[in-house]
Amino acid sequence: MKSKWFVVFSVMVLASLVLSACGGAGGGAAGGPLQSIGDGEGALSIVAWAGYIERGETDPNYDWVTKFEADTSCKVSVKTAATSDEMVALMNEGGFDLVTASGDASNRLISSGRVQEINIDLIPSYSKIDSRLQNAAWHTVDKDGDGTAEHYGVPYSSG
Repeated sequence: MKSKWFVVFSVMVLASLVLSACGGAGGGAAGGPLQSIGDGEGALSIVAWAGYIERGETDPNYDWVTKFEADTSCKVSVKTAATSDEMVALMNEGGFDLVTASGDASNRLISSGRVQEINIDLIPSYSKIDSRLQNAAWHTVDKDGDGTAEHYGVPYSSG
């Protein structure tokens, strides 16, 4: 039973992140992180590990994408990557809104400026993430040197 709730919670956190990525609004790469979630753009392109963004194609019991698309009218496309190096290469090509990168890939993407700072205040369930993961070194970096790390990602699962 515990694992069922973990999966549900993980999906809720990921859905919050996806929703924020699918929405537009004030802020952005040049002006810092988004300050609000506006109308969606209608499409979301993701680079993901196999099995992370499921549409029920492998197992109909695991379909998070279809309901999200129906609820939000946001079309999801997923490019599966097999390695961290492949994820970084795809993100460097551009054209993706979201990546489910591992820690080493996340840090490479942050240091190269390929990912945008996020506003965790726009993620309603962020406070429910285990506090040990909320400010982890693989998705937070103090790029502006003010002593406070900025967030560039959200932990969505642990094991």
